[in-house]
Amino acid sequence: MLVVAPTPYFADRGCHVRIYEEGRALQARGVKLLVVTYPLGRTLAGVPTKRTIRVPWYRKLEAGPSVHKVYIDGLLLMSTLRATRRFQPHVVHAHLHEGAAIALAARTVTKVPFIFDIQGSLADELAAHGAQRLTGVARRVERFLYRSANALVVNSKAAAGMLERSFGVPPGDVTIAPDAAVPRAVNRGESGEIRRRYDLGDGPVIGFLGLMTAYQGMDLLLDALPIVVEKRPDARVLLMGFPDEPYRRRAAASGLSSSVRFTGRVPYEEVGRHLSALTVAVSPKVNSSEGNGKLLDYMTAGLPIVAFDTPVNREILGEEGVLVGEQSPAALAAALISALDTADGSGERLRHRAEEVFSWDRSVDAILGAYRDAIAGRR
Repeated sequence: MLVVAPTPYFADRGCHVRIYEEGRALQARGVKLLVVTYPLGRTLAGVPTKRTIRVPWYRKLEAGPSVHKVYIDGLLLMSTLRATRRFQPHVVHAHLHEGAAIALAARTVTKVPFIFDIQGSLADELAAHGAQRLTGVARRVERFLYRSANALVVNSKAAAGMLERSFGVPPGDVTIAPDAAVPRAVNRGESGEIRRRYDLGDGPVIGFLGLMTAYQGMDLLLDALPIVVEKRPDARVLLMGFPDEPYRRRAAASGLSSSVRFTGRVPYEEVGRHLSALTVAVSPKVNSSEGNGKLLDYMTAGLPIVAFDTPVNREILGEEGVLVGEQSPAALAAALISALDTADGSGERLRHRAEEVFSWDRSVDAILGAYRDAIAGRR
């Protein structure tokens, strides 16, 4: 199986975690695979990776559109064709919309079927990054790619519903393979070192982990924090991720420097240690068509979680998370203060839910079924 990853993999963020852990789980089930990807990013052990030629002036690790991706994706198409000749896969596993377009172009030459692993709507992503004028074209491109793929995979029931409502994709044409929890050794004994490293003191700590952008809710969170620290001056906030410079300046301008700490990008291998220092985790993500893998990291760490009430978040957290109905700074702040004041055992219940419901073994069963459908031409 050949994996097409049109992204600077591995860059310690959401979709990269899915690509990596999905690959490891598939290999554990006897699937031989190779990931073809951009020239940037870290190469993690355990998943074979082939990169395009390096382009010295392209260094973007963050998510979002870029004019440079046009020719980078062209290079990735050539790498995909070369890898297909040498690797001779039975199926191509395409991530993201650019990956599906590359796999479709390669299929016209190689005749190798492909599955499209969808991680949100392209039109919604462009709108979130300020490119609303392109959303009409993006929806037409999406519809074409969904109809062209040999099989479709999504990471939530909410995403399957979005495909049906917005693009007319029948539910029977979609395989649901949820993001899954990765068992981590979260040692609360390590929290002291993390607290000292970031000067967090001995009080409660609110934490965020992930990409720092408006569609991840960072603006709402920064607007909520002055309310939180006014009510709970003993609390500290640990913001883990990138790109963080605009939010560092904003926090300083809001007088939050004494309460808010920024870590920059946290390596994937260090996530468990950093989460050990938290009292409450927050995910203020406002985009409702994508998955929300950070929730699973929080859950495996046994943390109470505050998040906005979206279909994806409800699907992942069930009845145990604190779901905020109104997407406003005041509502988010009130929920965070309440979570700090209430020790109800929800973190431990969320940890059990992650172990029981979200396993890569179960997701891989679904993905292997999609491979069989693609190879058999059942769609």
